[in-house]
Amino acid sequence: MKSKSEEERQKRIEQEVLGLLRLHRFEEAVRTASSLPLMTLGVGGMMDWGDYLSKEGMNRIRDIFDKTPRILKGIDKDCLEKLRPLAAMMYIWGDKSVRSWETENMETGIHLDADVVARMLIFHAHNLNEIEEARSLAGFKTVEVLDARDENVCPACREISGKKYKIEKVPEVPYPECTSDMGCRCTIIFID
Repeated sequence: MKSKSEEERQKRIEQEVLGLLRLHRFEEAVRTASSLPLMTLGVGGMMDWGDYLSKEGMNRIRDIFDKTPRILKGIDKDCLEKLRPLAAMMYIWGDKSVRSWETENMETGIHLDADVVARMLIFHAHNLNEIEEARSLAGFKTVEVLDARDENVCPACREISGKKYKIEKVPEVPYPECTSDMGCRCTIIFID
């Protein structure tokens, strides 16, 4: 259990990190966040701050800001730009909601709410980096797309799930044709 002063310190650091992200000062944002131990953040020590500061970690944060998955076609542009730093906060802190830092009810203009849009930005950045790494380092040539295997999987995601693709032909994930209110939760696994 955190003391009141520890909670206040964490909130202060989170606000500083959010400000730095809004200025696109990504490395400084992660270095500032790293003044808190990961266990404080609820990540449980599975990663360390070096993972976020690595080339891959920085690329994921940059891609959250620079790349837009096609599933977000039609999103309100102002809302998208407000959500990018919040998505990066979710990635850095391991949180599941933008509500920790934004209380305004953002209208996205599409069937996905703000939390889901932020997750789609994170998933897209993650998958772009995984595919790039698989191409360059591991030499993978074939991937398989798997859906979340639950009642919220839409017909479009079910259609691509279980299929194997050449890495240069893999569909974009999150899948643009997904109609689930939870957003696309498909994942890519590398076969060979």
